[in-house]
Amino acid sequence: MKKGYVIFGVVSLLLLSGAYWLMRDGIPADQQTPQDDRLRIVVSFFPYGEFARAVVGDRATVSELVPSGVEPHDFEPTPRDIEQMYRADIVIINGAGIDAWAEKVARELPERGVRVIRMADGIELLSASEEEHEEENQEISHEESGNHSADPHFWLDPILAESQVRTIAQVIGEQDEQHRDFYQARAEVFALELGRLDQEYQTGLRQCRLRTIVTSHDAFAYLAKRYLLETVSIAGLSPDAEPSSQRLAEIARETSRLGVKFIFFETLSSPKLAQTLASELGIGTLVFDPIEGSPVVDGARATYTELMRSNLRNLEVALECL
Repeated sequence: MKKGYVIFGVVSLLLLSGAYWLMRDGIPADQQTPQDDRLRIVVSFFPYGEFARAVVGDRATVSELVPSGVEPHDFEPTPRDIEQMYRADIVIINGAGIDAWAEKVARELPERGVRVIRMADGIELLSASEEEHEEENQEISHEESGNHSADPHFWLDPILAESQVRTIAQVIGEQDEQHRDFYQARAEVFALELGRLDQEYQTGLRQCRLRTIVTSHDAFAYLAKRYLLETVSIAGLSPDAEPSSQRLAEIARETSRLGVKFIFFETLSSPKLAQTLASELGIGTLVFDPIEGSPVVDGARATYTELMRSNLRNLEVALECL
């Protein structure tokens, strides 16, 4: 991203948030939207909507800012999105760079009485390689890039996801003490499901001929660390990062050396690079979903656990697991 675009984005967010408050403060209370008695929870993107809904059931409303099928790295909030954040009781963000647009607005929320859950807090964040960090931020200063050298994709580790669900339940219970036990009980039920998911990964990936996956972007380091896999990524932490020709040649050599038979691509980003490289090497492609969003298909969309299990099946194929 060019430096000018970064500055423009920051200024735009500030102007939008200021415009919202000017509009809101000029509306008489009896003409504003009627209040729902339930807690209003706003999350930046899909996985946190899944986690929050698992905890609250129908005792709160949960809204996702990034629409289904949209890449959160590329999302630009509208005035309506910012309005949702200001009107919320609780806002849940990743906080490690993938939703930097939400972080900017979230800084203003506590003084407005909105509780912010920054999921990166309490997580031992992994760092991008120096090469990836240079490719993605070569024209952005350290101050402008924020925490972009940290890997934000920690929701893909079921054990870390379990921890995040419990954090969400704790904060929501503090906000709505009357139903604290309800939230805690639902969190424990979902935690058990995540525990089963972890066991399925442990079992499914225990005996595999290969231990390295080649992916279109570097979104799977936490999952790989949990299950003792290695990753080779075409792009860096952002799927829009363009690898150099030298980097592509290195990946091609490494893929051939390891005997990798599949390159993974994603549902929300262009598969062109992955498909081109696979075609040149005479190997196949498979989907590996970073679960940043879930497109609506026939009026429904897959859940977090369904997408994680789909990923596991494709991993077992690509790694030639027994």
